[in-house]
Amino acid sequence: MKPRRKWRGAVRSPSLRTVTEAHGTQGRRQPTSRGNAAGLNEIRFVDTTLRDGQLSLWALGMRTGAMLAIAEQMDRCGFESMEFFGFAGYIKMVREHKENPWDWIGTGAKKFRRTRLRYHGGLATGFEKIPGSVRLLMIERVVAHGITLTRSSDPWNDYEAAASEIKALRKLGMDVVINIIYSVSPRHTDAYYAERARQAAAIQPHRICFKDVGGLLTPERTRAVIGGPGVSDEELVLRVIAGEAVVKAMLATGAPKEYSTATQPLINLISELTQRRDCNRVFIQKGKLVLHIERRRRS
Repeated sequence: MKPRRKWRGAVRSPSLRTVTEAHGTQGRRQPTSRGNAAGLNEIRFVDTTLRDGQLSLWALGMRTGAMLAIAEQMDRCGFESMEFFGFAGYIKMVREHKENPWDWIGTGAKKFRRTRLRYHGGLATGFEKIPGSVRLLMIERVVAHGITLTRSSDPWNDYEAAASEIKALRKLGMDVVINIIYSVSPRHTDAYYAERARQAAAIQPHRICFKDVGGLLTPERTRAVIGGPGVSDEELVLRVIAGEAVVKAMLATGAPKEYSTATQPLINLISELTQRRDCNRVFIQKGKLVLHIERRRRS
């Protein structure tokens, strides 16, 4: 059986008027894209090692001391942002590691002077039954430690429901990256994602993340969602880099026109005349156009 290819990278839907980023395999650096509505002009990276790598690859097994030891080196890597902590970390650190998660949040955050840190989760995430007032207090304390960016999801991609959460998080000083969760089913059509993208953009999040949590997104599916039927690999690359509108304008100009070459009659005539030794000047006239060629001696 031919192995499936996974598509990772930054994508922009023509329907979006905000920055998008792609999120795929856990614990990997995920590219983000920044640019205007016409296309992309930068690719930046968000590191997920300390949050998603810690959760998905190590079952939250890394202790505070181990993460503090590498924090300053990671800060120098040049990531635009770094996912730093999430809701599940509180329970694991207290119950199993016997460590205070606020020590990591407070001390760890001070290690990062160049990189904007991200929390993971909002006011309605997780499986624990925790009062809303406690969740508000939790986010308030995270912001107090200098972490002012989070990434949140609605499992149904319901952005009317997400709008109230984003509003509440903003009041606490937290910017929000909102996810569009990718899946495969008869319900999840191209039209579905186009509509969800418009709804997500309408609530004006800090970013929109096209989240392929299950590793289901292939280059072919990306072409269908981002490019459309009949779009080649080469054109898809150009659309992602430069934007759909710009690429369409380029294609409308047609194939490049060949410049004059030695095989054309006029060029061939001039070439032959310059080889003659019996004349020093050549005049070629056609209507008002006059071409004067003169042989000059080198001094």
